[in-house]
Amino acid sequence: MIEKFDTFSITHLGRIGLLLSCTKKIIHHFTDWPDVKVQINSMINDSWLLMEIRTPDCSAIYHLHNPLLIEYELKFHSNESLLKAFHAILYMHYYVIEKMYVIEYFETKKEPIVGSDVFEVSEDYFFDCLNNCIEVSGKHDQLQNWISEKIFKLKKEYSSQNDGVLSNKKIPKSFFN
Repeated sequence: MIEKFDTFSITHLGRIGLLLSCTKKIIHHFTDWPDVKVQINSMINDSWLLMEIRTPDCSAIYHLHNPLLIEYELKFHSNESLLKAFHAILYMHYYVIEKMYVIEYFETKKEPIVGSDVFEVSEDYFFDCLNNCIEVSGKHDQLQNWISEKIFKLKKEYSSQNDGVLSNKKIPKSFFN
């Protein structure tokens, strides 16, 4: 289990990249649900693009993916493991949208249009996503060690103390391999 720490010690982009990479590692749970798996892959890919080149914007990602994610959640209530994996995806989605909302507003001075549910997001979503991923991974120690290593490196190389929490310093996907 990943213990809580001051998440603001890592830039927004660092935390977003960690969640995108971590949820990508559990997507195989949705193999029997190809429509859901395609949607999740699309959302993760759109979120990477948003993080790297700011397109599509967080409003577009929210409005494209959110209705389907809410619809899909009902499919997994009879399977606790799938539901936990899906909740990790939801936590990631809302966390990414909320952090990118802040970044976009800061960069453009225009308020992105998203649902009020985004404003309920807290830093707990970050930890809930990571811990759900660990729990459903089937490789608990391996994934927990990978996450802990990335957090350590993010604090060192993408520290908000050095770069500011809203830093747009690019973090290559390869950092999360």
